[in-house]
Parts: sequence; structure tokens; C-alpha cells
Amino acid sequence: MAQIFSFPDHASMHRDRQPARPQDVPDAVWHAVLSVHGMPMVEGVQFHEVPVPRSIAEYGIGVGIVRAGDTAQTGTRPADRGDGFGRHPGHGDVGFDAPVDVHRIVDEAAWGWITLLYSSDPPRHWNSRWRCAAFCRIPASPGHEHDTDARYTAHCWEAVNAILREAGADASSIAGTVTVSRDTFFGVAPNDLSARYELRASWTPPAAGTGGRDGVDAGIQVTQWAKLIAQGID
Repeated sequence: MAQIFSFPDHASMHRDRQPARPQDVPDAVWHAVLSVHGMPMVEGVQFHEVPVPRSIAEYGIGVGIVRAGDTAQTGTRPADRGDGFGRHPGHGDVGFDAPVDVHRIVDEAAWGWITLLYSSDPPRHWNSRWRCAAFCRIPASPGHEHDTDARYTAHCWEAVNAILREAGADASSIAGTVTVSRDTFFGVAPNDLSARYELRASWTPPAAGTGGRDGVDAGIQVTQWAKLIAQGID
């Protein structure tokens, strides 16, 4: 059974409290937990905990991210549904509690998640005991609502690569997809059509100087993905 070290709920309120280390946790994993716990907050986003895949790795850290201004539309915060990785946002479920206006929140909000997975027997293509997997949904910037061509999706993917390279990821380890979705209205409907981009990525985080030879700076991986959600793509 995987040991799940999710990002502490309302962590910004408890940053003076050191998390308790469970028994038998590898040093590399625990240093990653502390890295996320102590990372700088990203202006304009809120963090919450999400489940990590139990079947892929022995240990994991799961962080959900939502752009703060988007949650204020209804006063509803994203929540951990607790029903496993297969129903994460982008994997068949909205990943939110179900208020009356959940569809409006999901369509308009910029949100996503990142998981950092640790395996003592990783797949060869990881080239590490660690692998990051992340998803985000970002509304199209004004003027790009009708962009669906390969040039703009390539631009979105380059933005993802740039963010991850700033986190130290080797470009050759980055893989993922860009999906464009839009609303099509019939009959009496609003004139302002909305579009959004769904970005999925996985990459191998670089080794760091702490946590032994398998140590990584998990905090910078979360921070960079949060910046992508906060800033969007022009």
C-alpha cells in the first residue's frame, strides 16, 4: 500500500508546525515532503491536498492548485474527493465538490494538480526513482478563444516546457499532451464562446543536494506548476 504524503490543508496557516515523520520513510521521500511543506507560497493560487496513485509508486506527494480569484466566484474550494487517481481532474472527473453551480466553476476556473511519485523499482524511462505527473485546465486568453490550430497548441506546449526547464527538468524527460476544448451553443445562448486548454505533462525532476543520492527539490516542481496556473498562457 502506498504511503501518501499530501500537501497539508491550509498549509500557509501551519508553516511553523513541522510535520511528523512516519516510520520507515526513505530519507529522499521525507526531504521531498519537507521541501513542499517549506516552499514559498505562489501569489494568486490556493493549494489543497489530492490523492496520489497507489498502484504506480510506493510513496507520493499530491498537491491540488486553483487560481485564487476563480474560487471567489462562488465561495467553493476544490476538495479531495478521496476516490483515487483514476478520478482525478483530467481523468474522468471534475475533481470538485458538487455545489449547484459546479459546471460554471469548472469551466471558468484555472486549476490543476501535480503529483510527485517515488518508486524503489521505477520504470526504466524514469531514469530516476522520482517522476512528476501534472494536469491543469486554463481558460483561453482573450483573443485566443478560437485558436485550435497546431501552431497555438505548440505554443502552449512550449510554455509548459519553459516552466519545467526553470524547475531543472531535462527537456528529453518531458512528455505530455495539449487538448483544446470549447463550448458550442445552440438556440438562445450567450455570445461569448469560451475555450480552455487542458495540459498534461510528466517529467523526471532533477537530483538535488539533499535527501541522499535520490533527493529532489520537490517544492520547486510544485511552485513552477502553480506559476503556470496562476499566470496562464498568453
